[in-house]
Amino acid sequence: MSQQALLKNVVNRLTEQIANTFEYKVLERGWRYYRAHAVTALRVSEMGSDMIVTAIVNGNTNYAVRIHSSPFDNSSCNCPYNDYCKHMAAVFFQLCAEAGLSPELYLSELRQACMSQERAVSAARKRALVKEDAERRKKVRQMSLDHSGTAEEWHQFFERKFDRSFTDYQSSVTEITAWVKTEMDREAEGMDEELYVLYRMHGIMYVLQQLSNRASGASSRAYAYKDAGMKELAQSSIEELGSLLTEAKEAELSVTYPTYVSALGMKAGELAFNGEMAIVDGQEVYALFWSTLLNEPSMLTQERDRLVAQLDEEARVARIAAESKPRMMFDSDVDPPRVNDAVEAALIQLQALLGEDEQAVERLARINKYREAGRYLGYLHEHADKKQYDKLWIWLKGLAPLIRLTRSRADVEAYWSYWKQMYEREPDNPMYESLAMTLMPNVTPYLSSFLIDKQRFRDWANVQILRRVTPDEIAKAELRLMQREAPELLLPLYHQAIERQIEDRSREQYRAAVKLLHELRELYAASGREPLWESYVHSLLHRYARLRALREELRKGALLP
Repeated sequence: MSQQALLKNVVNRLTEQIANTFEYKVLERGWRYYRAHAVTALRVSEMGSDMIVTAIVNGNTNYAVRIHSSPFDNSSCNCPYNDYCKHMAAVFFQLCAEAGLSPELYLSELRQACMSQERAVSAARKRALVKEDAERRKKVRQMSLDHSGTAEEWHQFFERKFDRSFTDYQSSVTEITAWVKTEMDREAEGMDEELYVLYRMHGIMYVLQQLSNRASGASSRAYAYKDAGMKELAQSSIEELGSLLTEAKEAELSVTYPTYVSALGMKAGELAFNGEMAIVDGQEVYALFWSTLLNEPSMLTQERDRLVAQLDEEARVARIAAESKPRMMFDSDVDPPRVNDAVEAALIQLQALLGEDEQAVERLARINKYREAGRYLGYLHEHADKKQYDKLWIWLKGLAPLIRLTRSRADVEAYWSYWKQMYEREPDNPMYESLAMTLMPNVTPYLSSFLIDKQRFRDWANVQILRRVTPDEIAKAELRLMQREAPELLLPLYHQAIERQIEDRSREQYRAAVKLLHELRELYAASGREPLWESYVHSLLHRYARLRALREELRKGALLP
C-alpha cells in the first residue's frame, strides 16, 4: 500500500471517532494550529490492526501527540489538557492534508456531526427534564399542609412544594408568585381564622425570601425580562404584610400563638441580615415586625441583647484574627473595626423603640449602609406627635448628615417641617439656626422662604451670598420682594455675581455681567445711593482696565461713553 493510501485509510478510520469524541470548539482551535503550520514530524505506523499517528505540535512548548485508530481511547498528548485536545485535532487536519484530502471539508463535516450530536443530547436532556418536572408536579399536587403543624413545618412544606417553581426561569416571576399564593390559600382552606392570618404572614415571608434569592442568583440575569416588576412585586407583598401585622396586633395574636409569632421574628431577622437589599428591603420588613406585632418591652430587650451579643462576638473573633495575623512593615498599628451594618441598623430600630434614642443615633453615625433618611423620619413624626421635643431634637441632629446628602426632596421637606416646629417653640434658641446652616445647600429653598416669611431680610441676603449664586438662580418672587423691601441688601449679592462673571473672561460672561450691572444701577437708585454707583463703576473699570473685550461690551450696553 502506498504512503498516501495508508494516510487515507487512517483518516477514514479516525473521522467517525473524532466526530463522536471531540467538542467542536476544540476542533476549531486545532484548525488554527494546523493553519499556523504548528504540526511537524508527522509519522504513521502500523501495529497489527492498529494504525498509530505521531507528531510534534508547537504550542506554548512542543507537545508530543500519539493517536491510535484502534483503540482510539489510547490516544494521548502530553499537554496539561485532560481530554481530547486541540493538539490532537491539529494533527488530524495535518494528516488529511498529507493524504491529499481537503481539511476544510473534513472540518465542515465534523461541525455538522457535532451539531447533530449536540442537538440529540439537548433533545434527550429536555425530554428528561420534562419527565422529571411532570413527576415533580404530580408529587406537588399530592402534598398537603398540616394546619396544626409548627411554623417550621409550614416552611418545610413551602420549600418542598414551591422552591423549584422559583428557579423556573421559563415563567415570569409574577406568574410564579401569583400561583404560589393561590396554592397557599387553597392549602389553608378550613384553617382557624386567626391562625390563617399568621399563616399568610409566614407565606409572604417565604415569598419575599424566594424573591431575594432569585434576584441574587446569577442564572436569573439571562432571563431579566422574566423578572420585570420584581421590585414592585416585593413592595406590594411588604405592604400586604403591613396590613396583616396591624390585624394581628389588634387581635393580640402574640399572646394566643406565641410560637408562630416568635418564628416570624426569626424569619424577619434572616431576611434583614442576609446582606441583600436591592429587591427586598429586609430592614423595612424587620422594622415592620418589631414596631407592631413584636413591640413588647421584654421581646424588644431580648432581641436587642441578642444582637449586641452577636456584635460583641464578631468583634472578638475579628480581634483574635487581627492579633494572629503577621504584621508587615507598612501595616497600620490599628486595623479599622468592621461594622456589621445590617445588625447595627436593626439595633437602631430596636433601641429607638425602647426609648434609647441617643444610643440609636450614635449607631446611625457608624454605619455605611441603610443611611437613607426616609428610613428614620418616622421617629421625628412619632416624637413630634407625642410632644417629646427632647427626643425630637436628638433625631433632628442625628439625621442632619443624612439630610445634607439626600437627593429626596420629600425627605428634606418632611425634615424641614419638624425643624420649623422646634424653631417656633424657641425662636431665640441659636441651636436651631446653627443646625439649619449645616444642612446647606439641601434646605436652601426652605430656609430662604422661611427667612422671607419672617422678614429677616439681612439673614436672607447673607444666605444667598454664602451660596455664591447669581440673582438669576434665586426664586423670582423672593428677589422681587427684596428689590421692593430692602434693595440695599442686594448690593453685595450683585457685586459678587458681577465680579465672578468677569473673572470667567469670556464674551458671554461679560454680556451677563453687563445685564447684572443694569439691574444693579436700578438697585442703587432705589436705595438712594446713586453717587455710590458712579464710584463702584469707576472702581470696577480701574480693576479690569486691561480687559478690552469687557470695555467693548460695557460700551454696547451704554455703561461707558
